[in-house]
Amino acid sequence: MVGARRDAMRERRFFVRYLDTAKLELDKVESHHALHVLRLQSGDEVSLFDGRGRAHCGYIVEIGGERVTIEVGAALRSNESPLSLSVAVAVPKGDIMSLIVQKLTELGVSHIRPLLTEHSESIPAAIDKRLDRWRRVALETSKQCGRSAIPDLSASVSLEELLNSEVSHAVWVAQPDASPILPERIDENRSPTLIIGPEGGWSSNELELIIGSSAERFSLGPRTLRVETAAIVAASLFQWLVGDFRQSH
Repeated sequence: MVGARRDAMRERRFFVRYLDTAKLELDKVESHHALHVLRLQSGDEVSLFDGRGRAHCGYIVEIGGERVTIEVGAALRSNESPLSLSVAVAVPKGDIMSLIVQKLTELGVSHIRPLLTEHSESIPAAIDKRLDRWRRVALETSKQCGRSAIPDLSASVSLEELLNSEVSHAVWVAQPDASPILPERIDENRSPTLIIGPEGGWSSNELELIIGSSAERFSLGPRTLRVETAAIVAASLFQWLVGDFRQSH
C-alpha cells in the first residue's frame, strides 16, 4: 500500500512558479491536468514544486470552474543531487536532443547547453527555435521523476564561447583517446562542466581550442558511443564519483 500511495503522489505533482503563499491557484494547464486527467477533487492531497529546488505537499481546497486552489502544506525532502553538474552536448540531427534532455534531467543535471560544432547541427537559429520544446521536456521530466528543480536550458553556444565562459567551472571533455577518469583528478571545489562532442568527432580547429584550454580530457571507454549514450554515461559517471551515488574513496 505504501508503494501504491507513493505512485499516486508521483502522478499528482504540479509545477507552480511560487511557493511563498498559504494558498495558490494552479495555472490553466496544471488545473486541466488535475481536473480532467487525474480527476482530482476537493480534499485530495498533491505535491507542488517550483522548479528552483523547493517542494511542498498541498491539499485541494477549492475547484472553481476550470481552476484549482491549493492550500500549501509542509516542505518535502529534496531529491536534488548535491552536485551542480552542467553538460554541453553537440546537437545531433533529428529530435535526439529531446531524449538527451529527458535523460540528463532524470540524472539530476542542473544545466544543459546545446553545443554548436563543425561536425554537428550548427545553425544557432534552427537550434534555438527548439529550446521551448526542450524546456517543456525538462519540465515534464522533472515532474515525473520527482525533482524539485528544472534544469536550466540555455541558448546554443560555440565550443570557443563555452571554453571562454566556463572559467569558474572545471571543464571536462569526453575523448576516446584520453585516460579514464579517477576520483582524485576531480576538484570538488569547482562545479564540473562536461562537454560531449559530435559523433563525427572534433574538427582540427576545435581540437586546437581544447588542447589550448585548461579543459581536462577523459575517456568513456574503448568503443565509439552515440552522442546520447555518451551524454548519459558521462553524467552517470560524475554522479557516481562526486554526486548522488558517491562512494567513500
